[in-house]
Amino acid sequence: MLKDIKTAEYPLERLVEAGFTQLGLTTSSFSVSRYTALLEAAIKADEGESIERSPWADFIGNLEGENKFEAAIKAVAPTLGASEQQANQFLAMSYAAVEVLDGADIDVIEAELAEELDQAEGAEELEPYSHLDNEGRQEQLAHIARQTAPDPDRPEPPHLAEEDE
Repeated sequence: MLKDIKTAEYPLERLVEAGFTQLGLTTSSFSVSRYTALLEAAIKADEGESIERSPWADFIGNLEGENKFEAAIKAVAPTLGASEQQANQFLAMSYAAVEVLDGADIDVIEAELAEELDQAEGAEELEPYSHLDNEGRQEQLAHIARQTAPDPDRPEPPHLAEEDE
């Protein structure tokens, strides 16, 4: 993944695509461009550049904290269905990408990133749909149960029924 970002013509756009893919989101050029513009504006704000012409200027201006990049990611994560843990994983990917783009050894950085992500995943086991409120989570779990329950009107195809025996 970091190799793709390093060799991309526009690395930030490739990073956004990778983040969407990790979340299982469908990527469209519009959505990638939109969130890339947000992160680009946040980076400019962090670097002290003017973002007054950016459509994201008001949004970024209202974010709390010194690091607008991190604040922007954490602010939009819930709208994308991402948990806090997933937002932190995206931040880790982002900082690893910056290190690689700055010339660090890609193999070393990828190994460190993989270890960091493994530790983060093991630290807090999330329940399915934990980013939803309790009612929404229960509805989603019930929907999945209905979808996967056997349907007597639609028996298993013969080749699958034979495997079960």
